[in-house]
Amino acid sequence: MTADPVAIARDLVRCRSVTPEDGGALAYLQGVLAKVGFSVHRMTFAAPGTAPIENLYARIGTEKPNLVFAGHTDVVPPGDEAAWRYPPFAGEIAGDRLYGRGAVDMKGGIACFVAATADYLAANGGKPTALPGIDDQAVMASPRVVVLHKGKLVIDISVADFADSDAERAALAAALVAKAADKIK
Repeated sequence: MTADPVAIARDLVRCRSVTPEDGGALAYLQGVLAKVGFSVHRMTFAAPGTAPIENLYARIGTEKPNLVFAGHTDVVPPGDEAAWRYPPFAGEIAGDRLYGRGAVDMKGGIACFVAATADYLAANGGKPTALPGIDDQAVMASPRVVVLHKGKLVIDISVADFADSDAERAALAAALVAKAADKIK
């Protein structure tokens, strides 16, 4: 059985997660990640003059290498909801597109890496395994890719400057990590 990134994205879009509220998005992700074996931790961050913001950190396994995906589920206010072709938090699918606040930035991206990770774990007995060619640490975060190897910086680049969509950023980030893996073999 494979994870459905469209269903995950749709469920996330349906969460009214206008900053600083999470609208249930973190609880939803916690459930999805826990189901595939992650230990999930919730933290609240606050700074003077700002509302507290809840965050989620999930981990599976204890061995290196480490691959980290970072993203956000909060969205900006939708403005006049009557002006939207589809309601901003309905997660409507029309044709081959998902419509709603956060579908592109960044709930869709999160859905893709959560689904890919769930599928990878299912194919590998529920256990993370070593990534070929990366023997220390790899960190991938949108819109920035940072890859470290034995404490030395291999790549530190903002992919936002080189791509126009989350899909292009994800593809570029994956390509950069693969290049780094080749470089540090």
